[in-house]
Amino acid sequence: MSLFGMIDWESNCGMSWADDCRNKIMYKCNTAVGLRYFCSEVCYAIYIGVPIKEEGYYSLERIE
Repeated sequence: MSLFGMIDWESNCGMSWADDCRNKIMYKCNTAVGLRYFCSEVCYAIYIGVPIKEEGYYSLERIE
Protein backbone atom coordinates (compact mmCIF):
# COMPACT_ATOMS: atom_id res chain seq x y z
CA MET A 1 0.00 0.00 0.00
CA SER A 2 1.20 3.50 -0.60
CA LEU A 3 0.26 7.15 -0.31
CA PHE A 4 -3.37 7.15 0.90
CA GLY A 5 -3.75 3.71 -0.67
CA MET A 6 -4.05 5.24 -4.13
CA ILE A 7 -0.62 4.75 -5.69
CA ASP A 8 1.23 1.50 -6.18
CA TRP A 9 4.74 2.87 -6.63
CA GLU A 10 6.13 -0.49 -7.69
CA SER A 11 3.89 -0.93 -10.72
CA ASN A 12 3.02 2.60 -11.85
CA CYS A 13 5.20 5.39 -13.16
CA GLY A 14 6.00 7.94 -10.45
CA MET A 15 4.12 10.52 -12.49
CA SER A 16 0.89 8.50 -12.63
CA TRP A 17 -0.60 10.52 -9.78
CA ALA A 18 0.08 13.91 -11.36
CA ASP A 19 0.06 13.65 -15.13
CA ASP A 20 -1.92 10.45 -15.60
CA CYS A 21 1.11 8.60 -17.00
CA ARG A 22 0.14 4.98 -17.65
CA ASN A 23 3.37 3.82 -19.27
CA LYS A 24 5.25 0.72 -18.17
CA ILE A 25 7.97 1.43 -15.64
CA MET A 26 11.51 1.18 -16.98
CA TYR A 27 13.68 2.83 -14.30
CA LYS A 28 13.99 2.90 -10.55
CA CYS A 29 15.49 5.71 -8.52
CA ASN A 30 16.03 6.37 -4.84
CA THR A 31 14.57 9.83 -4.22
CA ALA A 32 14.45 11.98 -1.09
CA VAL A 33 11.12 10.34 -0.21
CA GLY A 34 12.15 6.77 -1.01
CA LEU A 35 12.37 4.45 -3.98
CA ARG A 36 10.30 5.54 -6.97
CA TYR A 37 9.79 4.01 -10.41
CA PHE A 38 9.53 5.88 -13.71
CA CYS A 39 8.73 5.04 -17.33
CA SER A 40 11.27 7.52 -18.72
CA GLU A 41 13.84 10.06 -17.71
CA VAL A 42 11.37 12.73 -18.83
CA CYS A 43 8.89 11.66 -16.11
CA TYR A 44 11.79 11.45 -13.64
CA ALA A 45 12.92 15.00 -14.48
CA ILE A 46 9.39 16.37 -14.10
CA TYR A 47 8.90 14.57 -10.78
CA ILE A 48 12.26 15.69 -9.34
CA GLY A 49 12.05 19.21 -10.78
CA VAL A 50 15.21 19.21 -12.88
CA PRO A 51 15.63 20.16 -16.55
CA ILE A 52 14.32 17.64 -19.07
CA LYS A 53 17.27 16.15 -20.96
CA GLU A 54 17.71 13.31 -23.46
CA GLU A 55 17.33 9.71 -22.31
CA GLY A 56 20.48 8.51 -20.55
CA TYR A 57 21.45 11.93 -19.20
CA TYR A 58 20.50 11.11 -15.60
CA SER A 59 21.84 7.51 -15.72
CA LEU A 60 18.87 5.99 -13.92
CA GLU A 61 19.02 2.30 -13.02
CA ARG A 62 17.11 0.42 -15.69
CA ILE A 63 14.78 -2.39 -14.61
CA GLU A 64 15.41 -5.59 -16.55
